[in-house]
Amino acid sequence: MFSDVDIDKLHESGIRGARFNMVAESGGTRNLSLIERVTSMVMDSGCSLTIHTKPDGLIQNASWLASMKHLQ
Repeated sequence: MFSDVDIDKLHESGIRGARFNMVAESGGTRNLSLIERVTSMVMDSGCSLTIHTKPDGLIQNASWLASMKHLQ
């Protein structure tokens, strides 16, 4: 897992986003707590968040996705 120092180094290097793949057949994760932890770590640095999923993944995770606004 990344530390806050690692996140700061990425930000200083120009990284401005976090991308998650939730498509299992292409090696993605459905570990929602992992996504939440990383999102919480990068949100203060102004990073954008991109989640790759299939339409059924949007439906299956709709309430979780809606709850992510509490991290703002």
